[in-house]
Amino acid sequence: MSTSRPDAPWRAALRHAIKFAVVALIIAWIVREAGWREILATIQRADPVFLLLGLLGLTLEMLSKAWNWARLLDSLGCSTRGQRLQLLRAYLVAALMGMLLPSSASTDALRIVLAQRMFGGRPSMYAASIVILNVLGLISACALGLLCMGVLVAQGRAPAYSLPAAFVFVCVVVTGVGLHLGLKRYRWLLLLTLRRVGRRRWYALRRGVRRFIDALLVFERANVRFVARALVATAAAFFSASAFQAIALAVGVDLPVQVWCAVVPLFSLFGLLPI
Repeated sequence: MSTSRPDAPWRAALRHAIKFAVVALIIAWIVREAGWREILATIQRADPVFLLLGLLGLTLEMLSKAWNWARLLDSLGCSTRGQRLQLLRAYLVAALMGMLLPSSASTDALRIVLAQRMFGGRPSMYAASIVILNVLGLISACALGLLCMGVLVAQGRAPAYSLPAAFVFVCVVVTGVGLHLGLKRYRWLLLLTLRRVGRRRWYALRRGVRRFIDALLVFERANVRFVARALVATAAAFFSASAFQAIALAVGVDLPVQVWCAVVPLFSLFGLLPI
């Protein structure tokens, strides 16, 4: 017989506290080594015009991602027509809270909870839409990064990290597409395995997993236009890179936008690592 462990919540809280402490120490070390006076002086000299352009780029990125999320939910049976602003609010609130939460997964979980409370429906639908949104965003950003890397190579301005970065981008694109095609082809095998393992037990869990898998195949089952969603995701990746470029220009760092289109996806990928 299994017994509950009352100290488990304390252990989880302790782990989070240790993570926050480590992050605080790292930030303090960076500020001390870089010189906080120099950092403040650089911020004070920042060009406000480029800062506003960076803010515009970040705003367009958020709007593009929220729009893609709304269209995915519409296709999955949760109509957000006339309520786009509420969904955008949920997306932005979760993004703001994500700065304080220990991982990007916490941000996604918060988006699922907020949207499900606003619009109702099955949690599996919202979870699948977030997974599709994230995977589509990564694939589109990496594809854009590959294109921009090719432009830099053609211009003879390829950075030292071009080859490993291109390899990572290709791996992400191939893995994302391969997982989707594999799920589409072997869905029946996955459900059969789940049914045989669970048998009559955990029926609610098996039903939730089946609905989640079916929602992941929204491009085939709901006739969603993949190209349209991929183009919006690519536009969001470009807006993000443009925002980085504008903010860098504001503090005197002049790099072409194709460099940022290659660097920003690497930021996102490294952000997925549990460090």
